[in-house]
Amino acid sequence: MCGIFGSRNAVRFQKLLELNSERGEFATGLMIHDPNAGIIVKKQPGKSKIHFNRQYPGIYFTGHVQAPTSSQRSWQLETTHPFVCISWAVMHNGVLTNHEELIAKYGLWNVNPVDTSVIPQLIQVFMEESLEVNPVGVIKKVLEELEGTFSLCICDIDTKEFYLARQGSLLHTNSKGDFSTVPISDGKVVEEGTILQYSNKKWVEVEKFKTNSPFLFL
Repeated sequence: MCGIFGSRNAVRFQKLLELNSERGEFATGLMIHDPNAGIIVKKQPGKSKIHFNRQYPGIYFTGHVQAPTSSQRSWQLETTHPFVCISWAVMHNGVLTNHEELIAKYGLWNVNPVDTSVIPQLIQVFMEESLEVNPVGVIKKVLEELEGTFSLCICDIDTKEFYLARQGSLLHTNSKGDFSTVPISDGKVVEEGTILQYSNKKWVEVEKFKTNSPFLFL
């Protein structure tokens, strides 16, 4: 069990971190869009000790709280979300059932015991092989390869764009531009099989994808 969450407001983000912490205190990962420093990634064992005591205009905060879902039971930097491959970073709640098959099928090079690690690698591979100008089409292609359950926060490190998608796992957004695994104020469940992009301080649907979920729960 894990949780993902995000907000453009530092105070709300801190509350979302506390709200989602019940879903996992094995490790915490943060991915922050700072307009001056770009995308900042922070990882640590246990519950986050980072506290934001003021608002930071123009920044988007995302976070992941992790409960171990693989054979990995001791904290390591490389097995903690977000997982990064060159230009892409991903946070994931759920369990993929075909990640080993994808590693073999596409010759992925960074073998990791955590299933999530295949996702940014696949996006990077498909981007390099595709003639697609719009990365949303590549993200759609990758999502349709994934079997199992997931709610994802995907970041294009180069363009600083953020995307959300859900298949089977929990995910909520609200009108303030927040998202969370745990239900939130003014929140609604993200429709399964849709890709959302953060734009103009809110989450906007930009594409649909064919789901491979073995079951659906809200």
